[in-house]
Amino acid sequence: MQCDPGTGQCTSTYVRSQTLRLTGEGRFTQVLVYESHLGGCSLEVLHESEGSAEVQEASLLLRVADGVTRVDDTCGESGVTDETGETYRFTWEIRDGEGGGPELVLVDEEENRLGPFQPDQ
Repeated sequence: MQCDPGTGQCTSTYVRSQTLRLTGEGRFTQVLVYESHLGGCSLEVLHESEGSAEVQEASLLLRVADGVTRVDDTCGESGVTDETGETYRFTWEIRDGEGGGPELVLVDEEENRLGPFQPDQ
């Protein structure tokens, strides 16, 4: 929740930041930071993982060699999940981004969209 000290008015906040780095050697690193302060509840999620990446036709497989997700939820369950050994499958597409350059968009098996991700400059 973000409050204006001058007026005393408070608003709910929501922040999401995600990076995904894919290398030509078939490796990946991923970081997701999610923070939400809505309806009196606070949810903070931090996910960090790395491992191997493989393209199989229209799928991208991310095999986690080392990864963890930390959740702090004031209105639900909190905890730490070891993601090591997990494999995540995404469909993918490359499209023209708003800035004219290419963007990668991933869709997981539950139809959640991730990205867009831009290449390093």
